[in-house]
Amino acid sequence: MKDSEQPTAVPPDQANTQFAVIAGCYVAALVAPTLTLWAVEYVQIRSRLLALGMMGVVAIVVGASTVSVAGDNEGLLSWLNTGWLPWLFPVAGILPVIAYHFSLIEVFATLLVEGASIPVTSLVASIAFVLGIVVAFVGEIALRAARNQIACSATRAEDLTIKWSAKWPRSHKLNILVIVVLAGISLLAVLAVTVAPVSVVFTGPFVLILVLVTRMFLSEREFELTPTGLSHARSGTLYTHRQFLPWSEIESFTLSDDAVVLHREGLLPSIRFSRSDIRPDEEEILAALEEHVSRQFR
Repeated sequence: MKDSEQPTAVPPDQANTQFAVIAGCYVAALVAPTLTLWAVEYVQIRSRLLALGMMGVVAIVVGASTVSVAGDNEGLLSWLNTGWLPWLFPVAGILPVIAYHFSLIEVFATLLVEGASIPVTSLVASIAFVLGIVVAFVGEIALRAARNQIACSATRAEDLTIKWSAKWPRSHKLNILVIVVLAGISLLAVLAVTVAPVSVVFTGPFVLILVLVTRMFLSEREFELTPTGLSHARSGTLYTHRQFLPWSEIESFTLSDDAVVLHREGLLPSIRFSRSDIRPDEEEILAALEEHVSRQFR
């Protein structure tokens, strides 16, 4: 069996504080610019310094309120650990990017005109655009922090039944990478034809990042089986992402020629790992799984 060093668990109080602060930054970056923009248009504020100061105050109030609410909210943590909906958490940053990209163009166009003054609404909206990108990254960090916290609290060393390390099945990994690459190339082609060829220069790096993130997502994972559920972790250079799945979320498991597939309820994605990586301990691992999940033969 492939045993690897167990990631150091963060103390519960410290983990709660970390998640609450990240969630506060997320909500503040997402909400404060929009509220400020509404106030600027409603009150007809013409001072850029006043608008920026108002945005700072709103961000502090919203962020502090979120920290106080999210600090010990176990329901929020559980929600972020299950289902498809939590993945909208980082995607929410796309909304201000789409809504305010024209304002960013207006700001750059104004800077090219000598003596022109940037409108307050355009300045605030362009900041909202930039913070939308920040929200996407912070939302992903908040999602992972919540799932790490649930996994650390649910997986205790004394309850550990068995653990192993395994990669994705080679064929499945290759298929996903091919689909992502083809989708990225198709997007670049559509932008080059419908917008302008130069758009490829700006969009290309994002497609490359998407491919690299997908490849990282398909890297080797560490599995830990306990009486209450299954934890799987993916370690990166700077961060370890863990997720805990209670047995109630796993309906059954099946074996293919090259993979063990854990089928989750509803439309949730299945968990797969290569049989070749667990070959020395396959019988022991399958027996441990059968104690909690029914095996289907196909």
